[in-house]
Amino acid sequence: MSRGSREAWIGVLVLVLGISVGGYFYGPGSAGVEKQGAGYTIVAHFNRSDGLATGGEVRLAGVSVGRVINQRLGSNYQVWTTLHIASGIKIPDDSAAVIHSDGLLGPKFIEIIPGGSDRVLISGEVLHYTQDSILIDDLLNRILIRARARVVSGREGIQARQKPCHEEQEIQP
Repeated sequence: MSRGSREAWIGVLVLVLGISVGGYFYGPGSAGVEKQGAGYTIVAHFNRSDGLATGGEVRLAGVSVGRVINQRLGSNYQVWTTLHIASGIKIPDDSAAVIHSDGLLGPKFIEIIPGGSDRVLISGEVLHYTQDSILIDDLLNRILIRARARVVSGREGIQARQKPCHEEQEIQP
């Protein structure tokens, strides 16, 4: 096999692999916005929704119960996120919506943490308790700042222990 044809085969293999990976993340499972079916919509307000995409999953107890169907910038620069919830799923009105991610590099989704109220949300109502997306950069910066603070305080403690408590005085005869 000549070098040119080998490079062409490698290129085709990389292309097929890229399409396969793209199909896995953006394939039929993520296209649920078009296949909504019966259900109702609710709205959740977030201060930031980094990485959460339209079409993202909405989960309750780890089970997919809906999709993110719209995101827009609302008053006071909040993100108004519209969620389509499957029919038959009852969400208490004191529930919380939290933006999570599947692992370190996985897609973001909304996890609904059910409250204890007997009253359930109906179509068009708002989930009032939300928790924003956590940025991995912010998290790593917090870890580094704490680690640096411990190193600095550890050095200061070592230096304090190494200093003599009192200086020796010369005794004059």
